[in-house]
Amino acid sequence: MLSAYINSIGTTYTHGANFAAGSSTIMRQNKSYFDGGSPFTLEIQIAQFNNFKLRTGKFFTEANESSYRKHFPKPEDFAKALYTFDIGQNDIVDVMTKMGKEDSHVLISNIVELFSKQVQ
Repeated sequence: MLSAYINSIGTTYTHGANFAAGSSTIMRQNKSYFDGGSPFTLEIQIAQFNNFKLRTGKFFTEANESSYRKHFPKPEDFAKALYTFDIGQNDIVDVMTKMGKEDSHVLISNIVELFSKQVQ
């Protein structure tokens, strides 16, 4: 199991980091956390990943001793990494609940297009 990126104290990220957040969606939600929404849309998670990549690269470069460097991935490791995404189920359930099967095709296509743009 990978360590959560947000739990950085004493964590080693040499095998990766977990950016998952429960109830996350691809599209921005018009709900509060208390209504079952998540503030961590895919857009936010990708921004957090990009920030993580910049910070770990900086820390790796600035670390003078190998004992510190072992906690961070090498900057070149990001190009060799495997990335998986498990998101969008809540978007589809929300669309199907509000619109029904017949009217949901266009919005589901928009969700897929947004996902594609965000992960490029």
